[in-house]
Amino acid sequence: MYTRLGSCYVELEDYELAIESYDKAIRLTPDSGLDKAILYWERADIHIEFGEKLEALQDYKKSAEIYDRQSKVSGISNKEEKEQHVELLEIIEGLGSEVEKYT
Repeated sequence: MYTRLGSCYVELEDYELAIESYDKAIRLTPDSGLDKAILYWERADIHIEFGEKLEALQDYKKSAEIYDRQSKVSGISNKEEKEQHVELLEIIEGLGSEVEKYT
């Protein structure tokens, strides 16, 4: 529910309310599985749109931690999830060096 609401706010370019909706969705999502990782990733994308690169980097890292933990617990089960994990690590690397320039 909150994820859909957040997506609507993104479409309206109201990134503050979108982030608030994703905050609620993250709090209500169980830690098992990759659902929470996806929510952190999506919220990170919103932070990017809002110009908040440090916050985005933090969310991308949380997402990667969940992917890492999930792969150790039960393995990342399909090619798409593996590709997403690799893409996420590449985003973190690129954004991390960009954020370091400004801190």
